[in-house]
Amino acid sequence: MKKVAGYARVSTVDQALKGTSAEEQRSIIEKACKAQGNKLYMFYNDNGISGKNDNRPGLQKLLGDAKDGKFDLVVFTKLDRLGRNLRDVKNILYKLKELSIEFYCIEQPEVNKNGLYGNLMLNNTI
Repeated sequence: MKKVAGYARVSTVDQALKGTSAEEQRSIIEKACKAQGNKLYMFYNDNGISGKNDNRPGLQKLLGDAKDGKFDLVVFTKLDRLGRNLRDVKNILYKLKELSIEFYCIEQPEVNKNGLYGNLMLNNTI
């Protein structure tokens, strides 16, 4: 059983109304944890903050707790919830890799470590 850090981000009220609210993302993450036999250690989120900003409080708390070894796996619903551009997403995932923390993208499993296109999409740098 892995200890999981769930992460969600919602930029706008419009996104929340279209079913990507932090609460909806948390529900999806909790179901994935249960299905995989993992335990949700902590749920981090950033509401109303653009993914272009990588200095988000929830993300920074997650990365700080990662450095302290508080969990083994970061789970999020979609890659764009982690960040809005590939460079920022890759930097976040690289930081996690340096700390020996895995990640799992629920709705886009192809970007996961063992996904069909994961290494290609992320340029095999993480």
